[in-house]
Amino acid sequence: MDGANGWQQFWKITVPCMRPTLFFVLVTLTIQSFKILDLTLVMTNGGPGTSTLMLAQYVYNVAFTRSDFGYSGTVSLVLFALCMIVTLIQFWYNNKKEK
Repeated sequence: MDGANGWQQFWKITVPCMRPTLFFVLVTLTIQSFKILDLTLVMTNGGPGTSTLMLAQYVYNVAFTRSDFGYSGTVSLVLFALCMIVTLIQFWYNNKKEK
């Protein structure tokens, strides 16, 4: 683009060309953030209280501490539904931006 400064080149050329890569990274990081288990389990075990209890850790606790596999399976489906809804919203927003 003739006459465009660096900022305009970045927003008008670089970002649109990187949109598929940024979209993929955003979707995978969002799904990974819902599935975090190991860090909170090792560092705080969900505490103090339940302030750092994540949904994946709750599923783990219900399944293996209380041995309630049916309820933990149901909570796992809720976790899956949340991931699916967020991913579909991201797909919708990405398709809207491309048009």
